[in-house]
Amino acid sequence: MNALFEMESNAKGVSLLTCCRSLSARIVSLLVLFLLLGGVAASAEQVTITFQYRGGGARTEVALAWIEEFEKLHPEIHVEFLPAPSGYRERTILSWASGTGPDITEIWGDWAQDYARAGVLMDLRPFIERDFTAEEIADFFPVAWEASYLKYGPNAGIQFRVPRYIITTAYYYNQNLFERAGLPTPDLLEAAGEWTYDTLRDVARKLTISQGDQIAQWGFTLNATDYRRLAEWVRAFGGEWFDPANPYAFVGDEGGAVEAMSFLQEMVWVDRSTEPTLFNEGFEAGVVALMEDGNHDVFARYDRNIQGAFEWNLAPVPVGPNGRKAYTGDDGFVIWKDTPHPEAAWEFVKFLVSKQGQELMSAYEGLAPVRRSAFPFYQQLGAQYRLDIMFTNMADAGPPISSFMVGDVAAVGTQINNALAASIQRNEKPYVQAVREVADAIEGLLRR
Repeated sequence: MNALFEMESNAKGVSLLTCCRSLSARIVSLLVLFLLLGGVAASAEQVTITFQYRGGGARTEVALAWIEEFEKLHPEIHVEFLPAPSGYRERTILSWASGTGPDITEIWGDWAQDYARAGVLMDLRPFIERDFTAEEIADFFPVAWEASYLKYGPNAGIQFRVPRYIITTAYYYNQNLFERAGLPTPDLLEAAGEWTYDTLRDVARKLTISQGDQIAQWGFTLNATDYRRLAEWVRAFGGEWFDPANPYAFVGDEGGAVEAMSFLQEMVWVDRSTEPTLFNEGFEAGVVALMEDGNHDVFARYDRNIQGAFEWNLAPVPVGPNGRKAYTGDDGFVIWKDTPHPEAAWEFVKFLVSKQGQELMSAYEGLAPVRRSAFPFYQQLGAQYRLDIMFTNMADAGPPISSFMVGDVAAVGTQINNALAASIQRNEKPYVQAVREVADAIEGLLRR
């Protein structure tokens, strides 16, 4: 009996021990699971990044749409929209110097070069090499992609931005005025291989209507004091503002540059066919037959303002002795070098320039996507317009001039623009004289 009791006691002890061990194992397992889940929760904790973008109207709308769609894809990342304040070009770099400021912002032109050379922008090459295939890179227009690299300065070679839309000039024309004058429209001249600068000058003269000393109808208008846009004229005539083999040498006072700017000065002051201060209100009012202006305003301005008052359309840049060499800009998105959340910031930039992000931009802002895969969506927004001319421009486009300049880019531009204003806009002196008077000062600024 005692032996049986001892056996039963031993059996109960073993059972209890087994039960305790099993319970302990479960507790340990639950503890491990709790710790793992806690770790996952910690790793999935939402981070906040700030996106600075010029606000107001469609700009605010697209910024909020971008954020909404991105956060659906990335709930672990919250994007705070920061409308760019007045003076934001200067204020942004100051905020970064103090350890604050936006994680992502848009950038272009001379101040983009200043920022990149100052070393405050992230080098995006490691992210692009990791996340972009060769096919995705090829989806961007090459001239825009090339401009995303810094060419000069201590940080030369970094890829500091990703292009965000096609920036070029279009030739807007009033179809009714061409038909009334019995002239073929620029797109018909282009189809016939006859859309050249000489033809532009000829039709501008024929479309100008004078009443005594007053011009009742201008044949042509453009911004004749923006050296960046006029680079397409200079290059089409075989010139450059700066020597491609030696960027410290200013060559805007010789060769094709002088020929092109003298040609334009004659259109303004000899032919009296060209209004040199971009009389876009006149185009909207139907008293300007032909206008060179940025493609960004196709929907944002002219489609909205004209509203069927007359028929108008688009043509590409004319062809010069050296080809078309259409104007391109260099707007893009950048990331602050010291952002606390580089991966999250990159994910957002990557979304902004994705096909989906580009289509949202076109839908809200009417801008032409820099990715070819998104272009069909953009075209269907205005099937009545020859939006395909942007492909024609980009097939023979000149690189954005600011991206290939050394020295004090803003000050150099001011000097050239002053010479253009004195000659082409005000006719105080011939272009060649005006530009040679500032050539030495320009070369000094290039060496700063």
